[in-house]
Amino acid sequence: MRKNHLASLISLITAASTSVVAQDEDSPGFALEEVLVTAQFKQETLQDAGLAIDVVDGAEITKQGISSGIDLADSVPALTINNTGGSSVNLILRGVGNTSNGPSTDAAVTFNYDGVALARGAGAFGALFDLERVEVLKGPQGTLYGRNSTGGVVSVVPAKPQIGEFTGFIDGSVGNYSALDTTFAVNLPLGEIAAFRLAANAETRDGYYTDGSNDVDKQNVRAQVLIEPSDVFSVRLAADYGNVGGSGASSTPYAVYTNETGTPRDF
Repeated sequence: MRKNHLASLISLITAASTSVVAQDEDSPGFALEEVLVTAQFKQETLQDAGLAIDVVDGAEITKQGISSGIDLADSVPALTINNTGGSSVNLILRGVGNTSNGPSTDAAVTFNYDGVALARGAGAFGALFDLERVEVLKGPQGTLYGRNSTGGVVSVVPAKPQIGEFTGFIDGSVGNYSALDTTFAVNLPLGEIAAFRLAANAETRDGYYTDGSNDVDKQNVRAQVLIEPSDVFSVRLAADYGNVGGSGASSTPYAVYTNETGTPRDF
């Protein structure tokens, strides 16, 4: 009886393998998509990079409704981003991070935007819009990214201007608490060797608390010019503006403290 079960299992595995191979030959859609990253400051495939890295592409960010770096923690394993009040943010990767909130304290996980390391974790408040991808490098990255990357790096890569293409999009969403999130981008060719890309995002939402706190009020604009006179030489100029307004984060007490007699203490 045991031999019959084993023979059946082998036959099932063989049939499944044959089916997958046949489908792969007939339908190219089964091939794994090549993922390009620039984690090591050069363009290479994710397999060639040989790093502990998670990649979330721009389409997936839009699909999941990720509007700021803080929301990335819901999509990247081992990444924790805590808003500890106001503009104070702690980034923790694989349990490694800096929990101190002092203004003079350096971060242990670097938030990197378009190749520029942001000194404080508050950069995670910035809107994520019109992106190519977000790369999350896990583990010490001091060799390539220098100080403040003991735990790892969160690298945001915006969409670049495309030469010879006239494209654009408008994307919007609404929600409860009067939430409104709008993004637009346009790519304009400037002759045969240059292109201009303009993208903007505005996000508003009423506060969750009766005092109006925990609201959202953000505006961001990004402008880029790419000049590429040859295949081996290119120059890209970029300018960003961002504003984070609103009342900021708040909290609600949930623990009941008792005095020495064991009776509840009023708040």
